[in-house]
Amino acid sequence: MIVWPGVTEPNSLDQTHMVSTVDFLPTLLDVVGAPHPEGLEGRSFARLLAGDTQKNRDYVIKEYNENAGASRDPMRAVQTRQFLYIFNPWSNGTRVFATATTGTMTYRRLRELAKDQSYFEERHDLYQHRVPEELYDTANDPACLHNLIDVPEMQDELQSLRSKLEDWMIETKDPLLEVFRKREDAAFREAYIQKLEAEALERRKARRNNNNKRKTRNDVISLESPKQFKQGQPIEVTVNYKLPESSKSEKLQVTLKTGENQRIERKIIDITGQGAETVTFEFPQDYRHSTVRIAAFVGPAYGQHLQHINSKPIEIQPR
Repeated sequence: MIVWPGVTEPNSLDQTHMVSTVDFLPTLLDVVGAPHPEGLEGRSFARLLAGDTQKNRDYVIKEYNENAGASRDPMRAVQTRQFLYIFNPWSNGTRVFATATTGTMTYRRLRELAKDQSYFEERHDLYQHRVPEELYDTANDPACLHNLIDVPEMQDELQSLRSKLEDWMIETKDPLLEVFRKREDAAFREAYIQKLEAEALERRKARRNNNNKRKTRNDVISLESPKQFKQGQPIEVTVNYKLPESSKSEKLQVTLKTGENQRIERKIIDITGQGAETVTFEFPQDYRHSTVRIAAFVGPAYGQHLQHINSKPIEIQPR
């Protein structure tokens, strides 16, 4: 949200303009005086930055379809200055939301706390499974702790938000429109999601077959890392590389992992020819394991790599 000109902190919901991430590129283009390419989505809010106002900034639409691994968990949402409505057609009570967030320290800590604390158990369960529809009063419940979807007093607001979302889906020819209109039909929702998942599996299979055409090697990179790291200090590793003559440039992707091979942080570097790159990771202050690993591969993605290497577990010394 953007605050009205002259207001340092919003003290009224009417003093804010709603902007979306797709609005940032057209805004930056206007700021630097560059033309907008044909078909560019989003709406510039450069006028707001200049102290002006804009009409029709009362809500934003949010869309999500799948992650980089082609896991299909489509979601649609509409958010106004006060309310957030979310539609999760993939949610059936057992399907688990697939996202790279599960590789973060924050998620792993939530999962640990959920084992013996009911509050975190409920949050973890909602994170994994969601429910088909959610409604939150984000002005008074910014953490979205209380789903108001079945509250009688909220039904007028709910219908208004559903109408806004449906209008947008019609305008954009959203393939989820029919599923949204039949949202109360659990069997219809499930059949549609299974169809999406089947399509995603076929794409992954085709991508793997294409990736397999790239011959992997064992002489492109080598890893230099200490046998021990000290808790709280930066972790520094060096990757030596020598690209084949057929590769003008490549992505070197270096990853810090837990001893159990869960990603903590990844850094990506453009490399050419041959040489060495030293990579530094800041050690997580709340790290609770006794070892870490370093992994590295050359290529745009793991399935398209020239070579992949993984260190043995490296001991962590206390401070």
